[in-house]
Amino acid sequence: MSIDHVSSWNPQGLGLVPMVIEQSGRGERA
Repeated sequence: MSIDHVSSWNPQGLGLVPMVIEQSGRGERA
């Protein structure tokens, strides 16, 4: 669900998208 939104504001950062999602998930979990 969030992946769609991320690709919207950062379509060129496909390589960075997964990194941001991982960081966000870790921050929320912590």
